[in-house]
Amino acid sequence: MLITYLKQAETEPLLLNQEFEFTEEIKQKNSYTNNIKPSQVLVVGRKYTIDDLLKRMIVYSDNDVQELLQENMNKDIYNDIFTN
Repeated sequence: MLITYLKQAETEPLLLNQEFEFTEEIKQKNSYTNNIKPSQVLVVGRKYTIDDLLKRMIVYSDNDVQELLQENMNKDIYNDIFTN
């Protein structure tokens, strides 16, 4: 996913500043294994930039972040990268 967003940002320079809102619906899609949560979790109702979310996904291995990014990413770019 990281590569997908960075690849898309090559042609859309403002992409990483775009914000996504973390919703209760997205939160409910994930259950943390053994109730182990990242040290910093997303707050329902708050908006986060793609740049911040990508950092959180890598640094904190946050499944909520992954879900939020996955729902909003360009699937065509992802599939092209995966295929290549």
